[in-house]
Amino acid sequence: MRTPQYKEVKKILYKDQHPDSWYVNFYRMSPYLACEHGCTYCYVRAEKYNIEGNFEQDIVVKQNTLDRLKEELPKLREYGTIGISTGTSDSYQPIEKELEISRETLKLIRDIRYPATFLTKSVLMNRDIDIFKDMKAYADIHINMTLTSLDEEVTRIFEPKAPSVKERIDSIKLLKANDIGVGISAMPLLPYITETKESIVNLLDQLKALDVDFLIPMVLALNPGRLKELYFETLKAHYPHLVNRYRDLYSNNTDYGGPRYSNKKFYQDMTDYMNTIGLAQRLPLRYYRTQYNNYHTIELLLDHMLVLYKSRNIDITRLRAANKRYLAWLKEERTYVARRRNLKFDLVDEKVDGLLRSDEFDKIIKNRKLSNFIREIIIDGADYDYCTLKLK
Repeated sequence: MRTPQYKEVKKILYKDQHPDSWYVNFYRMSPYLACEHGCTYCYVRAEKYNIEGNFEQDIVVKQNTLDRLKEELPKLREYGTIGISTGTSDSYQPIEKELEISRETLKLIRDIRYPATFLTKSVLMNRDIDIFKDMKAYADIHINMTLTSLDEEVTRIFEPKAPSVKERIDSIKLLKANDIGVGISAMPLLPYITETKESIVNLLDQLKALDVDFLIPMVLALNPGRLKELYFETLKAHYPHLVNRYRDLYSNNTDYGGPRYSNKKFYQDMTDYMNTIGLAQRLPLRYYRTQYNNYHTIELLLDHMLVLYKSRNIDITRLRAANKRYLAWLKEERTYVARRRNLKFDLVDEKVDGLLRSDEFDKIIKNRKLSNFIREIIIDGADYDYCTLKLK
């Protein structure tokens, strides 16, 4: 039985130093803490996240979320995507159906013409398709959906109160029908259960058929304590033959909770297959370039290129060095503007434009080939295919 815990907060919106590589949000917030979906593998169950009480019943509701947003949103100076509940809870968990805090949050963000995204297992977001369509008028927004398997039985065991696989697939279809980007968070893949070739190929083929834009996988982490204990209880009840294998795999008991050894070949084969069928590992450029100013678009592009190149065993030494130089330059420019309230961050974009139209950008990153590549994207408007690694 749900027992909401109402709480007043002094601040609701937080800004990161850089746009997030996975979910591509720059700001983050959460109207709730804990989650009714009750997923037995949820990393937020771990003691270090300080979620008190019964994780799936004592839902913390930040009841003054909208008041705080009305005060904080107009003060934003730097354009970028606002992530609503990207980890500590699900902004569309069942209590949202009654309270509608996330829906009202989206309206406030829409009214200042900022993009928004969120990570969810819910299909309640279908209710807010009208607001997403409003946002499409000024940014190609995207939604991050968690889906790790097509097996309804596996999903029921480990995600007991989350929507079914079919419901989530229907929701993906609705989003894509409305030209809204969809990324899949295949997190976590469960060793010996969903971290198998058959399971992942079936999942990838289905998602490609749905025209999903990208997928990011992650291995299961089991932090020592209540999270690990609950997961092992689930294993004993449904997969007793795997208990000893898991005890061996997670016997190191690190604070991170990762396995003792990783299935590197599995993930490399998965990456190769994604490239073959044309399913990207990160949100494609065509989406996030509308969600950020050019200087952050370059930052995200370079970050993603490091990931993509490394996954193909391409030497990233020069790319990493160029990225480091660009980030150093960008930090200095952003700091200068941030300390002067009379200046706008558009000034940084103007500088980037000027640098790219001369040879000055080459001098900053010391990589002429990369400079020309970035010119084609920022100045000429070219797109970049994350699977073929070619301009288009």
